Amino acid sequence: MKTKAVRIHGKMDLRLEEIELPQVGPDDVQVKVISDSICMSTYKAAVEGEEHKRVPNDVAEHPTIVGHEFCGVIDAVGKNWQHKYKVGQGFAIQPAQPYTSEDLDYNDPDSRVSKEHADPSLEDVALAQDTPDDWASYDTVLIGYPIWWGEAAYPVASFAKANDFTGKTVIPFCTSASSGLGQSAEHLSELANGGEWMGGMRFPSGVNGDEVRQWVDDLGLEKQNL
Repeated sequence: MKTKAVRIHGKMDLRLEEIELPQVGPDDVQVKVISDSICMSTYKAAVEGEEHKRVPNDVAEHPTIVGHEFCGVIDAVGKNWQHKYKVGQGFAIQPAQPYTSEDLDYNDPDSRVSKEHADPSLEDVALAQDTPDDWASYDTVLIGYPIWWGEAAYPVASFAKANDFTGKTVIPFCTSASSGLGQSAEHLSELANGGEWMGGMRFPSGVNGDEVRQWVDDLGLEKQNL
């Protein structure tokens, strides 16, 4: 079977080509792409070519298709995945890029969090899973987060915006080296849809486990579905 795809052959060497698709193996899932996006990681791969950590060293001899954020419909399923995926099933990949220690270095103006802080359009961070399994059964939700520039970490804000908290009691708590809770919990409640948001709790970096357990015990949540 033939298809058309953009493949990278080296630094700034992208080509739209007609290629023969390989035979679907037992561990493969073949997807007919409906939509694909070009993100900064794709651009960086094009600029750096084989020097990029996720581009094969032999890309000149074995060019690879670019793009990893896409949605489509499954065309074929290898035998080892047929228990989970079916032909015709919709399929989407939306990676939530984890933060590295370098990403979290707020003293570095070029770090990921510094750039997100400087540009509000970058604060809407994609999550690997927006909503917990069996979310409807939750009566009480404890939301913990680190403080970033006086606010809840951006992924936590994304979680608040993505979910319906109607009928749930929400108890926020945070950790920080020096900053207080501030208005971070209030701002999360403003982003969320519904819920009864309680007063929050801030734990310093040196907090011990006994203090945390005592706080949880004092909440009196033993009989509730958390």
